[in-house]
Amino acid sequence: MEDNILDTDQLLPYLFVLAVLSTLAFFLARYLNFTKIPQVIRHNHIRLIELILGTLIFFLFPVIVYPFFIKGMYYLYTGIELDARTKIPFHIHRYVVLGVPLSSLFGLMFFFLSWERGLLRRVWGKSGEKSIGYHWCYGVLAYLICLPFVQAVSGSLNLLISFFSEEALKDEQTAVSLLKQFMYKGDLNIVIFIFLVYAVAVPIAEEILFRGLIFNYMRRYLSCSKSLILSAALFASLHYSADQGWMNLSLLASLFIVGYFLGYLRERQGSLWAPIGLHMTQNAVSTFIIYWGVRSSMAV
Repeated sequence: MEDNILDTDQLLPYLFVLAVLSTLAFFLARYLNFTKIPQVIRHNHIRLIELILGTLIFFLFPVIVYPFFIKGMYYLYTGIELDARTKIPFHIHRYVVLGVPLSSLFGLMFFFLSWERGLLRRVWGKSGEKSIGYHWCYGVLAYLICLPFVQAVSGSLNLLISFFSEEALKDEQTAVSLLKQFMYKGDLNIVIFIFLVYAVAVPIAEEILFRGLIFNYMRRYLSCSKSLILSAALFASLHYSADQGWMNLSLLASLFIVGYFLGYLRERQGSLWAPIGLHMTQNAVSTFIIYWGVRSSMAV
C-alpha cells in the first residue's frame, strides 16, 4: 500500500494524475450519457418483512454457520474432530474468516429461492433490451467516472488530517490490515481465494442488500435523491470501525461517494448488473494494490 501522507514531492504528481483522471471521466461521462436517466425505471416493490429478513440474514447467517464452518475446515485439513481445547492454526483460520462473506451471499440466495417465487427477480431488477454484459461493462466504465471524485475527497481529507496528526494517517482500514496479514503468510491459493471473495462474492452480497433490498425499498416511499443519500450513508457506515481511528473520516466519505454512484447505477440501469460491475472493479483494484504493496515490501 502506498503511504497516505502526501508530502510536497507527492502532491504535484498526485494533482496531475487527478487532473488526467478527471478529464477522462468528463469525456467518458459525456460519451455514456451518464447524467441522463433514459427512461422512468419501474421499481419492484420490496415489502418491509423481506427487507428485515434479508438484512438479518446478511448479518446473522455468518454467525450461525461460523462454528460449523470452522469445524468442517479443521476436519478437512487434519482429519480430526475439533474440540473446545484445540487452537485453530492460522492457515485454517484465515480461510474461515474469508468464508464469512461467502456465507452471507449463500444465506441471501437461499432466502430468495425459498421465501417466494419471483423475489430474486424483484430484488435484482430487469436489464431491459440491453444484454447483461452491456450493463456489467457499463458499471466497469462507471468506475473510471467515480474514481476522480473518490480520490479528490480522500486526498483532501487525508491532507487535512495530516495537518493535525501525521500519526493518525498510519491507521488502516480493518479489512486492509487483515488482508495484508493473510497475504504476507499466504501462498498463491490464498491470494486467489482472497480475490474471489473480495472481488466477486462481497460485491454481489453487498449490492443485493444495499441496492437490491434497501434502495429498492426506499424508492417506494422516497425520491431518488433522498434514497441515494440514505442508502449511500448506510453503505458507508457498514465499514466503520473504531480501530481505523481518524482514517474513518476519509474512508467513510469515499465510500459514501462510491455508494452514491452504485445507487445511481441501480436507478439508471434498472438492475444490479451495473452496480455489481462497478463494485467488482473497485474491490478488484483495491485488492490488487494491497497485493502489490505486500509483494513489494517482501522483496525489499
